[in-house]
Amino acid sequence: MMTDTRLTTHCDVSTTMARYDDRELAELLEREAVPLGTGIGGASARLEVCGTSVFIKRVPLTEPELRHPHSTADLFGLPPFLPVRHRLARLRRLARAGRAHDDHRVGADRPIPQLPTAVSLAGAA
Repeated sequence: MMTDTRLTTHCDVSTTMARYDDRELAELLEREAVPLGTGIGGASARLEVCGTSVFIKRVPLTEPELRHPHSTADLFGLPPFLPVRHRLARLRRLARAGRAHDDHRVGADRPIPQLPTAVSLAGAA
């Protein structure tokens, strides 16, 4: 359970971040985020929001994901019991092979765009 301070911090950060559209968020990250490196799943960075350090992960999106913005549906038929790192690895292999699922084609001749996604609070106490 979140403490009152952590809950307040989470609400402040999420409210502030929700005010940005995709373009504004990309510009903010380009201008102010501190790069941390690249690892499994994409590049990461740190951004100060409301005095809180926020961990940012840039995750490449596939065409099916771009066609269904903000969807939380399983667009690729992945088993729900796979750990996230295995799901990401499988999606990468499918994308490189030019398909994301039998019914979905990932543009093998086009790069998959990098869009920013904030995934966790790094400094909330």
